Amino acid sequence: MNLKYQKTIYFIVLIALIASLIVSFIYLYKNKTPGNTQHKIQITTSIFPYYSFASEICDFDGNVVMLLKPGAESHTYEPTTEDIITIKNSDIFIYTGGESDKWVETILSSIDTNKTKIIKVMDYITPLTYEHHGKISNDEHVWTSLKNSKTIIFEICDVICEIDPQNKDIYKGNAQRLTEEINNLDIQFKETIELSDKTLIFADRFPFSYFANDYDLNYISAFPSCSEESEPSAQTMAKIIDTVKTENTSAIFYIEFSNQKIADTIQTETGAKKLLFHSCHNITQDEFSSGKTYISLMQQNLENLREAIK
Repeated sequence: MNLKYQKTIYFIVLIALIASLIVSFIYLYKNKTPGNTQHKIQITTSIFPYYSFASEICDFDGNVVMLLKPGAESHTYEPTTEDIITIKNSDIFIYTGGESDKWVETILSSIDTNKTKIIKVMDYITPLTYEHHGKISNDEHVWTSLKNSKTIIFEICDVICEIDPQNKDIYKGNAQRLTEEINNLDIQFKETIELSDKTLIFADRFPFSYFANDYDLNYISAFPSCSEESEPSAQTMAKIIDTVKTENTSAIFYIEFSNQKIADTIQTETGAKKLLFHSCHNITQDEFSSGKTYISLMQQNLENLREAIK
């Protein structure tokens, strides 16, 4: 993080602290008003997967906020003063950790979080690494593994139950239902992938290392993980096109918010159709408004995977 950006964060934090005093006073006043005796758990998440899990565990009865706005690009997100106030006033704050969340560490070290339970997801997952231009990095897209997601769900559930033990049976029941749905999806993904001997083609970035590791996936991608490069090498493109033609591949994948330029080129060269494989990192406003969840997006991925291996 450069010095200019760090100073900006500290300035935002200072403004946030002042504003939070005002917000806290209003909040306390409202909660002392006769007739307002219930306190819903305040949960803030950095990105969509954790928002989806927390919302469903709380049976959509908690106040769950996602900092990354629907439709926004996750890798260029910068916190606002309002975001910092939201984190400070939360009962629970959930984020991934890792290189892309350095801004979180800066904020958390600058505000009082004694009344906030912090869940750093990477603390509960064994990270996979990837190499790019000689640099070894942890892959932060841990939720793309259904197995990891179950671990995350149970951790979120445990913390929620700790804060609100009176309703722990409801939370645990919802978490159990979620994990049963994930178990069912896991079985279906495994069976589907085992039916095909084709190489899956991801004509895009590849935030699916954990998913691929779970199923020993045979794939080629235009980029490793979420590379910032905009064009794949000529060698990579040639390999992808040759594989599509040799294996008579019927469909190739792109990810959400992609400009689909690479997929378009491969489609033109090979005739293969394009299908979305959603990483669930973030969703569009329409998807958010229509109530899309991690489970429904993964179900969509399963259907598109079945279409691709026909």
